[in-house]
Amino acid sequence: MQMPGLSLSWEDYEYGGEADSALVIRWPDLPHHVAFWRNYVPIWFFPDNVGFYFGWIEAAPYECLCDDEREHMQLEIIEEDSSVARIRWSMDLVTFGGRIYRGNTRVVEDYEFRADGTCVRQATLYHGTELDPKRNKDGYEISEFGVVNPPGTAPVDNLLRGKVVDRVIDPFEGSQFDLLWEEDSGGIVR
Repeated sequence: MQMPGLSLSWEDYEYGGEADSALVIRWPDLPHHVAFWRNYVPIWFFPDNVGFYFGWIEAAPYECLCDDEREHMQLEIIEEDSSVARIRWSMDLVTFGGRIYRGNTRVVEDYEFRADGTCVRQATLYHGTELDPKRNKDGYEISEFGVVNPPGTAPVDNLLRGKVVDRVIDPFEGSQFDLLWEEDSGGIVR
């Protein structure tokens, strides 16, 4: 569907020789787009095919990448209007064998894409109720930054040094802080 400043479409999407169906969000006047591709992991693609993602909630080895067949996840368009698109990506945390962490752990990630090219992400974890003594003692990874590199490049070649890559807002106190990619004097990006 075409909207002023924003369009959504299901399309055959290819990257790095791999093809799959994807929900793609595009801004006609901006150089980037977002593709909910493969395991529906949302990846921001920039010029020169550099991709960037914020990760997802996981409890290793339980995560969305273990669900190659998308049997335990859904992607749906919740709302569309002239200035915003709301997308919901929900999943069970599973292993490659399809076992769900703590019996019924579920994650819902809501994305609000705006016509100005920005996005707000809200991730909600529904913690499972069964014991899982072999793994993760109630600890979760809630985000990790990943760079999808075009052929012949390394992550450090594609980072936005000194730029805000994520803004975290505490809904209880109203405070916020920005996460930046910074390079120290030894050339290490942190």
